[in-house]
Order: sequence, then C-alpha cells, then structure tokens
Amino acid sequence: MYIFSVDGLYTIDYDRRMTLKALLEAHGMTQPADLADVLEIDRRHAWLIWWGKQGLSRDLALKLYDRRGIPLDQLLRTTGKPTKDHQMPKGRRPGRRRPPHRPPGEGPAHE
Repeated sequence: MYIFSVDGLYTIDYDRRMTLKALLEAHGMTQPADLADVLEIDRRHAWLIWWGKQGLSRDLALKLYDRRGIPLDQLLRTTGKPTKDHQMPKGRRPGRRRPPHRPPGEGPAHE
C-alpha cells in the first residue's frame, strides 16, 4: 500500500496483494472490535475475519461498502491471510532418524 499526496489530498494506492486487515486499517478500523461494531457481528466472528481464518461474505462486504464506503473492488482484491515474516521456526531442528546401533551378530536373524 502506498500513500501519496496530490494537491494536498491524500490518496491510497492499494497493492493487489493487500490483506483485508491492512485495507480495514487504512479505513480507520484498527482492531477486530471495530469491525464487529461496524458490521454488527459477534466479536469472535470479526476476529476470524480480521486474521484471515474466515472469508468475508458478500453480505458483509456490502455492509462495509454501505457503512464505511470501502469500494467493493478493493474488498474483492484483498487476500485473506496476512503474510508471515520469514523466520526460523522455534524449537529444535528435526534430525535424521537413525536405526539403533546393534553389535555384529546380534539382531533379527536373516534367513
């Protein structure tokens, strides 16, 4: 997302890969509770939509357009899940599994 000024007016240029969360933040909704209040839905449902766990339905997209003026084409272009930073996973790195060491002559008989 890029914000630039033209004749003193600020314009938001939306990237095609913009997340729904980023689009809503650009329109003044800073947390899932704001989304719940605007759409008159349960906060748990708003949290799922906010974090991309659940998609935005057609009816809810129309409510956002009617109540906040967010253009439908921008709502349709947004991706659901925010991109994650490329970080090393936490915890110990999985190693190769080795067969247990057996002294020669011991172990299962091969016939």
